[in-house]
Amino acid sequence: MKERLHFWIGIFLASAVGIGLSAPAWLAARRGWDSWSLIALGISVGAFMAAYFLVGLRREVEVERLVQKRTAELAEANRKLRELARLKDEFVAHVSHELRTPMAIIREGISQVLEGICGELANEQRETLSVTLRNIDRLGRLIEDLLDLSRIEAGKLPLERAEFDIAGLTKEVAQAFLSRVQERGLSLKTRLPNRRVLVCADRDKVAQVFTNLISNALKFTHSGFIEVSIEDGSKVVSCSVADTGPGIDPSQLNRLFQKFEQLVRLQMPGERGTGLGLAICKGIVELHGGKIWAESVPLQGTRFIFTLPKQREEALHAA
Repeated sequence: MKERLHFWIGIFLASAVGIGLSAPAWLAARRGWDSWSLIALGISVGAFMAAYFLVGLRREVEVERLVQKRTAELAEANRKLRELARLKDEFVAHVSHELRTPMAIIREGISQVLEGICGELANEQRETLSVTLRNIDRLGRLIEDLLDLSRIEAGKLPLERAEFDIAGLTKEVAQAFLSRVQERGLSLKTRLPNRRVLVCADRDKVAQVFTNLISNALKFTHSGFIEVSIEDGSKVVSCSVADTGPGIDPSQLNRLFQKFEQLVRLQMPGERGTGLGLAICKGIVELHGGKIWAESVPLQGTRFIFTLPKQREEALHAA
């Protein structure tokens, strides 16, 4: 800053002196004025020019200082926001971890009562406890989702990579949803290669991605079908889950994979989830080096697509 200021001051003063010396000679030749008058005029013009330049330079310096100050303030605000986000994530992870043990104890106690270990139950009591148990399981899944997300964001989610047939896995996951899909009056379709499709990835984590995507499709599809498909490419495997639901508002597509975002389907509320499932899917897919995105046509349906690299186990060990 100081070097730049000195440079411009030198330029301005040199300009002023040059004008002060050259103006008298030029005017003397043209007008025939006496030298002292011309020198005075030249000095006045030079002083005016120097003052004008210095005022402009001062303004530039003040603006630059203000920009630097605001930049520093913004950087500090961003640092505080990142620190608050880190503390919040640590708190959520800690609380979720601490809830696991008491939740497991509560669930086990209710299960024993339902099984009649503590005595016979009336039908109304059994129904009440069954509802309680289902909600405990739902809360347990929420806790596991929070823990998974905190591990993903901290870069501590372990991946047990091994080579497996992703077409076979997809068929297994789809089969597990078959009864639930049929209870809703829907069809479950699969479009899979008629051969083994090998990928080197964490089998359980990939199954979790499929499970979350099919669960989302089931929440919002009230007629038609859900289709799960695999496409075997030369370098990547493309996986997708499509539904014939009402579609997603196009303005929300770029926010789908943010944590705690609630899907809002067109013309119907649907079921409300935790807003964590898609964020977890994104984290798992990206940890494998893949990509995930959504495509939706209003009133026609939505398709979620993710890709996984076809990387052999020996290549991973060599990397």
